[in-house]
Amino acid sequence: MIPARASRFFPLVLILLAVSLACLLPQRLLEGQPPPTDIPTPLPPVPTAIQPPPTPTPVSALQWQLVLNERRAEIPERNFRMVVQSPRLEGSDHPYVVWFNNLVEDAVQARMDEDLRWYAEIENPDGMSLFSDVYYSIPSREGWSEDGDVSSQDGAPLDAGQVLFDGGHPVLSILFINVYYAGGAHPGSMYWPVNYDFATGSELSLDDLFIPGAPYLERLAEYCLAQLNATLEFDVWEDGAAPLAENYTVWGIAPQGLLILFEDYQVAPYAAGPQYVLIPYAELSDLLHPAGALARFAATTS
Repeated sequence: MIPARASRFFPLVLILLAVSLACLLPQRLLEGQPPPTDIPTPLPPVPTAIQPPPTPTPVSALQWQLVLNERRAEIPERNFRMVVQSPRLEGSDHPYVVWFNNLVEDAVQARMDEDLRWYAEIENPDGMSLFSDVYYSIPSREGWSEDGDVSSQDGAPLDAGQVLFDGGHPVLSILFINVYYAGGAHPGSMYWPVNYDFATGSELSLDDLFIPGAPYLERLAEYCLAQLNATLEFDVWEDGAAPLAENYTVWGIAPQGLLILFEDYQVAPYAAGPQYVLIPYAELSDLLHPAGALARFAATTS
């Protein structure tokens, strides 16, 4: 016979035991489903992006030189000749140096192929000499040199320390200048830049320099228009410097600031020539990407 005190606690014990067993049962048993017989092992996470290989040696410490590479082509029946000068890095087999050489080689070859196709098809007046000359320049303390000469004063090739710009990343900034004549009143010119980041082994775009979403085009346009209006002896065609990406495709990194080039007819008549504006980094410091190629200036000029 169960004592009276025990009989009062016996139902409570049964309830607690039932609740414990229910908690231990798999949920699928409570739903009437059989338990799994094979539980797969979780797979490791898949990388979301493939990063470039790390650079084992700082590129700025490598012993390489910038040398001149020249090629020529002609179309005799069109009285056309072409001379192309391009830079090449020698003295190192570092992967990012090789990638730079390939990048420049591809860009220059594409330009040569395009010019040769175009000049082979145009109508050439008798006796007129046609030409396309391509050369390159690196930014100086003031801007791009007029003659494109990137050799040292004694004519020797330039070493890494003389051509690399390091505002946080080692960058080689090159401007290609294509002066051509295909008939008409005067020659024409075209420009295209290569801004190569040796910290990542890739070509920089302008927006890589700035905080994502920053209104950098508005800042560039404001500064450039003010400078052009103050210095040009012509009326400025302001549409050519409006805050649109297509107006700011020719640019370079210089020791004193960001160089912007406006081509012939972009912001002024042909007689004014191409125009460039040097924007001091202090004018851009609050917009510069803190981990970008100009990070050092973002930290020191703000």
